[in-house]
Amino acid sequence: PANFALIRTEDTLQAYQNLAANYRKSLSLKVVAITGSNGKTSTKDFTAAVLGRRFRVTKTQGNFNNHVGLPRTMLEATSQDEVAVWEIGMNHPGEVAVLAKLAAPDAAIITNVGVAHIEFMGSREAIAAEKGALAQAVGPEGTVILNADDPFSKSIAPCTSAKIVLAGTTEGTVRASEITQSANGTDFTILEGAHRCRAQLPVPGLHMVQNALLGVAAGRIFGLSLEDCAA
Repeated sequence: PANFALIRTEDTLQAYQNLAANYRKSLSLKVVAITGSNGKTSTKDFTAAVLGRRFRVTKTQGNFNNHVGLPRTMLEATSQDEVAVWEIGMNHPGEVAVLAKLAAPDAAIITNVGVAHIEFMGSREAIAAEKGALAQAVGPEGTVILNADDPFSKSIAPCTSAKIVLAGTTEGTVRASEITQSANGTDFTILEGAHRCRAQLPVPGLHMVQNALLGVAAGRIFGLSLEDCAA
C-alpha cells in the first residue's frame, strides 16, 4: 500500500532490538529489570504493585522477557510512564548481557539462582554468572537487589559497582519475621532497621514472601514508606 512503511535490514532481530534500545533512550522513565531462575513474574507483579502506589508504572505483560519479548515490551512504554518493571529471561549463555544492555536498568532485582535451563548452562555457577550480567549492567548510581536467602547472591554482589540491597526471610536490609501461613494466604512482619510493619499476602508459600520482600526493597529505594510498600 502507498501509506505502508517498509524498512529493509540485513538482520530483522538486530534491527528490532536497536529500535527498542533507541526508543528507551528517548524516555525519561526509570527502569527496574528483574531476572532469576524462579519467581521473576511474581516479583515483577509485586514490584509494579508497590511502585504503582506512587508512580505511573509500565510492566512486562505475561512473560515477554526474551530477545523478542523484551523489545516488544520496551516499545509499549509511553512518555507518560515514570517507572518500567521489565523481566529479563534467558536459556543460553550470553543472553542476559544482551538484554540488559537493551533495557539499560537503573535498578535490578535477581530473585535466585536455580537449575532452570541447566542443560544449556552446565552448572548453577554458570547460571549465577549469567544472572550476574544484569548486575553488571547497573551503574554506580543504581541499586541491585539480591535475595539474602540465596547462597549465590554472595558471588553476584561483586559483579557490580552499584549499591547492593539484600532482602530475605531471615537476613538482609529488608527481611521478614513472624511468618504465619494458612490456606488463605500468608501473614508476616516486614523489618527494616528499627521499622516494622505487618503485611499479608493472599497466597501461601515462603517463596512468595521472598518475592514480596524484593518488591518492598524496590519500593524503599524509590522512596516509598514501609507502610506504603506493605499496603
